[in-house]
Amino acid sequence: MPIGTSPNSTFPYILESDRDRDNPPTFICKYFSVKESKQFYKLHKKQEAAGDDVDKLFDIFIEIIVLGLVGWENMDPIGKVETIFPADKEELSDLLMELLTVDEVTDLMGVIIDHGVNQEDKKKLDLPLVSDTAVSAKTAKALINAPISPPSIPPSLCDVPIAAEKAVTTVKTEA
Repeated sequence: MPIGTSPNSTFPYILESDRDRDNPPTFICKYFSVKESKQFYKLHKKQEAAGDDVDKLFDIFIEIIVLGLVGWENMDPIGKVETIFPADKEELSDLLMELLTVDEVTDLMGVIIDHGVNQEDKKKLDLPLVSDTAVSAKTAKALINAPISPPSIPPSLCDVPIAAEKAVTTVKTEA
């Protein structure tokens, strides 16, 4: 089964704001199952309906993160905030509201939505290919667009259809 379609598969993600740190916090995210994808699309519809209501928008953003977040590593205690990954989704939502900045929420939500493809990966996808396929693409296009001509018949076989035609004519006159 492809990794992106296996609901038990996970991928690690380090927030852009933490990439320069030694031993940075790492979020463990999962790929959405069909059921979770349906939940995400419902949340997306709620997001569209929320318009400019910031409170509703951030609640929805956190719900999306909770949907795709299954754990974390190297999370240092911050003040009085407990950083053990909670099993309860409501506790996790509250904890994320206290731990993450606005930029971190959008960063983490974006990578969860894109199933592990972050902005860096997207930039790599936009780079030109290492091998030049232009020549083979032109050749393939030329073959596809080439006119189809009937196969040439070797001269040695040219008499066969005529002989067969005479035989058929003979059969018809005798009948």
